[in-house]
Amino acid sequence: MVAILKPQVSGDTIKKVLPILFTSESRLTFTDEIGISFFRQEPYWLHEDFNGRISCGRNPELWARLVKDLYVESHEDAWDHQTLHWTELARTEIDPKTNHVVEASPEYQCSEEVRFKKVWDEPSFTDEGLINRWSQLRKLSRAGWPHCDATSACLR
Repeated sequence: MVAILKPQVSGDTIKKVLPILFTSESRLTFTDEIGISFFRQEPYWLHEDFNGRISCGRNPELWARLVKDLYVESHEDAWDHQTLHWTELARTEIDPKTNHVVEASPEYQCSEEVRFKKVWDEPSFTDEGLINRWSQLRKLSRAGWPHCDATSACLR
């Protein structure tokens, strides 16, 4: 998972943001990043498929697509241990033999478990305010909040 955006973000905006996310999240040399950011305008670079999914790059690719039932599960063992859950929408495609729209894949559920890298010192849980806030977030998360639709971008 590279980014989570509100579903109201327009396709035009995603087409502007996706290449930036691709170059910042890919393991590219500085030369490759400059080449891609400044010069690459090849047809496969940015593509929108039949289902409205937008892809950027090739091998690896970065996909942006709508998902539903997005929520975060916080784990008991540590403040930085979370799992993101979502449902991928069903995909359709055109059957080349009949020219009819057919189901390519049904909806399916996904998750990604993460231990976040330590960017700063872990909060001190001796601070009562931090303990209360962390406890509230965990309760909300266990209750299934927030549960929403979103646009996600995944590097594959």
